[in-house]
Amino acid sequence: MAIDKDVIIDEDFIRRFEEQTAILRNLEKQVHDAVVRAEGRIARMQPGKSMKDIFDPVPPKQ
Repeated sequence: MAIDKDVIIDEDFIRRFEEQTAILRNLEKQVHDAVVRAEGRIARMQPGKSMKDIFDPVPPKQ
């Protein structure tokens, strides 16, 4: 998609851009938290260990 360089930035554009940035920050935090949980599970994994020991309790959705 080409950007029309003659378009002027208005207040609505700025507001939408800020909202989209806030959404991305929220997603970034959720991904970071999921990676931390996954790394913790990897650290507890050992051959022969029960899946329940590693993956329970599953944290509630936020």
